[in-house]
Amino acid sequence: MVKSVSIPETLYTELDRAGVLLAYMSGRKEPYTVEEMLVMSAEKSIAHMRTNHEDLKSTVYIPASLSLLSGEAKLQTTINKYIKKQNFRIKAIQKATNLPNATLYTIASGERMPSVDTLFKLLPALGFPSLDELFTR
Repeated sequence: MVKSVSIPETLYTELDRAGVLLAYMSGRKEPYTVEEMLVMSAEKSIAHMRTNHEDLKSTVYIPASLSLLSGEAKLQTTINKYIKKQNFRIKAIQKATNLPNATLYTIASGERMPSVDTLFKLLPALGFPSLDELFTR
């Protein structure tokens, strides 16, 4: 059975912006469409329904401001500033994430953006900061 969903135009615009951010963070050349993101969200929800309820407690929502999701300026990482401000050590982050030291140092130096997978490994090690604390335009 196929059901349709009505999305207000203002929300649709914000979802378009989120598709651009998601594509940029994942290294995809084309922005994700709203429809693709809805399908990904539905697939993730179905996968969660198949897990036991204990797993659902670990679901994390990472807030990001509209100013981060919108705008023409290039997205830049501020993870290095966040690491210094919080007085984290790369060695401790490496131990918590199991990411290669070289990857962490290039991200911490601002030379490279983390992939989505890497970002999701970093978030728990960094105390689940908002995206506004890790990125800027």
